[in-house]
Amino acid sequence: MYLLSASGFICAALIQGLPAVVTGFSICGIGIFAALPLFWGTITARMTLAVKIRELKPRVVILPYWDARHPDHYRASEIGFEACFLAGLRTATRGIAQLKDGMSRVTRAGTRDSVAQRRAGRFLAGLCGSSRGFLKRGRPHMTPTVYEDSVQLKARRLVTQVDSMIKYTTTCEDSAGATPNATVVGLGKRMKSYDAALRDFRVAIGLPVKEDTSKTAKRP
Repeated sequence: MYLLSASGFICAALIQGLPAVVTGFSICGIGIFAALPLFWGTITARMTLAVKIRELKPRVVILPYWDARHPDHYRASEIGFEACFLAGLRTATRGIAQLKDGMSRVTRAGTRDSVAQRRAGRFLAGLCGSSRGFLKRGRPHMTPTVYEDSVQLKARRLVTQVDSMIKYTTTCEDSAGATPNATVVGLGKRMKSYDAALRDFRVAIGLPVKEDTSKTAKRP
């Protein structure tokens, strides 16, 4: 278990034997697992911590209470919650990339070569199963309520589309081998909605917009 802490909590965390990721600027003179000097209020801070969360793969993330007097404490909480959302989104994006790869293979196979089409359909079915693992692994970290106001609405819409993709991957896995083209049509409709929701969310939090989510190799 890792404790993500503001500087005021780090000593207690280390005394308890918990490796710590520091989201404040003070390290209190004791060796720690990783120190992350962050820029309060910036997307850079969220992305930097999201990368570290994915690297450490903590089972539990403990953050300061969000209603606190000290700015470093509530800012650490704010950044931590949002970074967890972004880390989950990045994991889910790997599943989306697999689905797009499978759809592309079916499209390239065309309709004239039935053998190639069936082969591509079976490959898509397999990718639907593996993509579901990434989507379901990232989804629990994506809690829309970590954001406020209009950003929260866009986060909710994005999560709804992730849930829709997770649900459809079961149908895709069962039907892609027999009816690959029809499966791609159904998957494509959901993918279009997901891409639109992701684009709106990225704009809302200050990330550059990418039309093709299958190429989001380094950031969600």
